[in-house]
Amino acid sequence: MLIQNDEDGLHNFNASIYTDFDNKYEDWSYLRERGTIPPTNDDIDEISTIMLSMLLGNVKSYKSCDTLSNSNDCGPFNDMELPKLLNSFKIFGLPNYYLDLKASAPVILLRNLDQSLGLCTDT
Repeated sequence: MLIQNDEDGLHNFNASIYTDFDNKYEDWSYLRERGTIPPTNDDIDEISTIMLSMLLGNVKSYKSCDTLSNSNDCGPFNDMELPKLLNSFKIFGLPNYYLDLKASAPVILLRNLDQSLGLCTDT
C-alpha cells in the first residue's frame, strides 16, 4: 500500500485500514482483523499517537523512573543531567520514557505482569 508523503499520509493510511475506528475500537473481532507492520519503532510511536488521538477523552502520560539509584552520590555521573539522558534512550526491548493512554484505549501486554489479576501476555 502506498502512503502519500505529506502531513496527512499516516492519518489517511490508518483511516483506510481502521474504517469507523471511533465506533468500533472496543470490538475485539474488528481489531483482530486489522493491523499494520511499521518498519521502525519511531513509525510505531507515530501511528500509536495518531490512533490514540482518534479516541475521545484526555490523554494521561505515565512516566518511568528518572534516577539510576537511591543514592545522591552518582560518582562520575554527578555533572550529567541524568533524567534528560535516561529519558532520551529508546532501546529495543525496553519501554520508552513515557506511555500515553486514554480510558478505553485498547492495549496489549507483551509481558506477564500479574497473572492472578489477569495481566498476562497477549491480553
